[in-house]
Parts: sequence; structure tokens; C-alpha cells
Amino acid sequence: MKAIASTNYSLFLGYLVICGFYFMWGWSPEITHFGGDSAGYMLAASFYSPYHELTPVIAEYSQQIIYPPLFPLMLAFTTGGTNILAAHLLIITFLCASILLIYLWLRSEGQSAKFAAGICLLFALMTSTRMLSMFIWTENVFLFFSIGSLFAVSKSHHSETSHYLWLAVGFVVCATLTRVAAIPLLAAFGLYLLINRPRHWLAMGIIAALPILIWMIAGSRGQSGITGYTDVWRERYNLESLGVLSTLLINQVQDFAYSWQTSWVKEPGWRLDSLIASGFGLLCLAGWVVRLKEKKFDAMYVLVYLLVLMAWHSSDEIYRYAYVVNPVFLAYGFMFIGVILSHSQDLKRKTELILFILLVIVTAPALLIEMQRFNIDLPDNVAKYRQNSSWYMMRDPADAIRERYNFAELAEHLKTIEQH
Repeated sequence: MKAIASTNYSLFLGYLVICGFYFMWGWSPEITHFGGDSAGYMLAASFYSPYHELTPVIAEYSQQIIYPPLFPLMLAFTTGGTNILAAHLLIITFLCASILLIYLWLRSEGQSAKFAAGICLLFALMTSTRMLSMFIWTENVFLFFSIGSLFAVSKSHHSETSHYLWLAVGFVVCATLTRVAAIPLLAAFGLYLLINRPRHWLAMGIIAALPILIWMIAGSRGQSGITGYTDVWRERYNLESLGVLSTLLINQVQDFAYSWQTSWVKEPGWRLDSLIASGFGLLCLAGWVVRLKEKKFDAMYVLVYLLVLMAWHSSDEIYRYAYVVNPVFLAYGFMFIGVILSHSQDLKRKTELILFILLVIVTAPALLIEMQRFNIDLPDNVAKYRQNSSWYMMRDPADAIRERYNFAELAEHLKTIEQH
């Protein structure tokens, strides 16, 4: 009992260290970049906010909102769409909660505490986790709800009641109302219910799908909502020949493989660290196939999600869209080792430990560079714009510093627009 208590204490302490690191890492009172969706989400939050009056600019912008409502509403009620620091901390809170859910999901799948903790640590160490935690995006919010649904479905297998499946319904509803890319999760959940047909399965499927269907119908009546996505898809795939489509698919597969490498290392190539990451990726794919043969819900979700990802209208976004399945893929790689070495528990543990150490070593160079950049002394007016991926990803420190000065100058000038 003392050994178990000591292990639990160590795991809890390690979790607090990870949370502390990420709250320090994500602490930023400013928008961290000009492109992407961060500013869009804050403007949408200002539209939904009960704390201040609607301005003409926000009213005009409200006609262009394509996002599902849950995340802007979260920002609206916690930050009013104006407190950028609070928005960043909201993202970090969901990231930390997601790491806890990853642990609980793996434990519910029968994995050991050390196994689950190791996967959580590797996910926390991945370069993509640090880079994407700096933006006011939905990735970590969706990660929380998607992993929550995996956990709830997994727990339902060991429960005589349907309470956990209803919890999964709630997670799926929240996920779909967070981002359109959650529709694969909904589809996989529907497929799971159809195959297993638990009690009240039809009602569960209808309730899980109804909120996003209502949003789609409402959005199709104006310039906002789902039409913003369908228009982009039509532009890309309208009247495309089969040859062009096959080329696009090949490019998407290549971009997905590249995004997996860049989730671990800063500059993928034929170096040893990239080869280790790629080799581990093949183990992860093999583990996924095993889970799919067992008709596991998580594998169904990954299947549908990857199919949609391969057809996604923008290859530039694969890095951020693939991020939300990274922790699941991590688990698959180590699960596959358990399958092929099931005849020897001692060899299995040693192999897992060696692989874990290799992956930690792979993440180390990027982490060390980022910590060095994080601690570079900059003037206060520039330092507050430090949290941006370009600051950490640019190879030459001098170029990175010049880029931050330019960014800070532009950001400060943009703040004077209201005066005019």
C-alpha cells in the first residue's frame, strides 16, 4: 500500500510540474500572431459577450462568423472577448485537463499507471503541444472533449449501467459544437452505437447529432456557420479530375507524414532523430490497425478522422488538425509493443523503456532551444510578444529577434486604429 501511495504521489507531483510549466509557457497578455483564428475567436466572443455593448465593427463581423458557438461562448463568459491573457489561460487549462483525461482513458483501457503517465509525459514534451498551446485556437478544447468521449466509452465496457455512454454523448455534443472537424468523432460514435447497439442507442445517436445539425441548418440561412466551410470545399473539389484528386491525396499523405515529424523535431530530414520519430510513427499505425480489428471506438474515430483529414481542403492546416490525435497515436505505438511482445513481460517492459528514452531524447533539442529563446532578455515592449511559434522555430536567433521587433512594432501601431 505504501508503494502505491508513493507512486500516486509521484504521479500527482509530476502532473503539477507539467501544469506549472504550461501555465508559465502560455502566459501572454497579447495576441500571439496576426494570421489564423485567434483574433477571429476573440471577435466572435465579443459578439456573444454579456459584459459590453455591441459595436458596429463587431456587428459587421458577426455576419462572417463560421465557427460553432461553444468556444466563442466560453471566451465570451470568461473573458468578454477582450481579456487576452484570460483566453490564453483558458486554453492552457483545457490542455492540462486533457492530459489528465489521457491518463484516465489509458487506465480504463487496462494500462498500468506508469504506461499512462509515460504517454502523458511524451505528449507534453512534443514540440507540437508547446507550439499549439500558444494560440487561442480550439485544438486543446476539442482534445479535451474527444479524449473525454474515448474515456467514457471505455469506462462503459466495465459498467452495468448506461451512465458512461450518456457521458460520452455529452462529450461528443460539446466536441461538435466546438469545431466542425469534430464531425468524424460524431460519425465514429454513431458507427460504434450501430455496431454494439447498447440500451437506448438510437436515442443516444440522435441526441449526439441534433445540436450540430441545428447549428448547420441555422448557419445555412445566412453568411455564417457551416456554409463558410462548404464553400471552401466546393472551390477545391468542384469539377476536379480523378488525376488531380489522386495527386491531392498523395500530397495530403506526405504532408501528414511531415507533420508527424515536425511534431517531434524542428527540422525533419534524414537525421537520426527524424528517423526515430518516423519509425515510431509506423509502430503507431500498426497499433492502430490492431485496435481497429478489435472494433475499438478510439480506432474507429481515428479512421474516420484521418479519412476526412486526407480530403481536407487545406494542406497548410494538417499540422494543427493532426495534433488532436497525437496522444492516441502515441498510445498505439506502445500498445503494439505489448501485442508483439506479449509472450515476455520482462522484454516488453525493457523495450518500452528503451523506446520511451529514445523519444525523450528526440524531443530534447527542440525543448532546449525553446528554453534558451524563452530566457533571452528583451525589452518589455517586445518581450510581451514573445509567445509566438516563429520566435521559437526560426533557426537564426538574430533573425528571430528582428522578427519579434517588427511584430511588436506592428502590433502596437494596430492598437491605435480605434483612435481613428
